[in-house]
Amino acid sequence: MSFIVLRIAYNILYLLNWDKLRSLVWFFAFLCPILMLAQLAIMQ
Repeated sequence: MSFIVLRIAYNILYLLNWDKLRSLVWFFAFLCPILMLAQLAIMQ
């Protein structure tokens, strides 16, 4: 869910041309699947 919200926020920030905040949102969206895989690895 957070990945989808972050991707939508990224697109809005792209249209607004807010580069610094857009990069931060992209970084968090990039971390989402990595953290999901890490969480799965820890749980098993």
